[in-house]
Amino acid sequence: LEYDITLSSTFCVKLDEATLNTIGTDVRVMAKLILMKLRKEMNSNGH
Repeated sequence: LEYDITLSSTFCVKLDEATLNTIGTDVRVMAKLILMKLRKEMNSNGH
């Protein structure tokens, strides 16, 4: 799947705040790690 990483990370941030409050903290921590990784990739790509 190819998609704009900027759009996807923005969507993931909103999804994280909207839904993960009702999910376990383990999943929230995992999502945060994924978001951090996405942001690092964005930065290294010059965005």
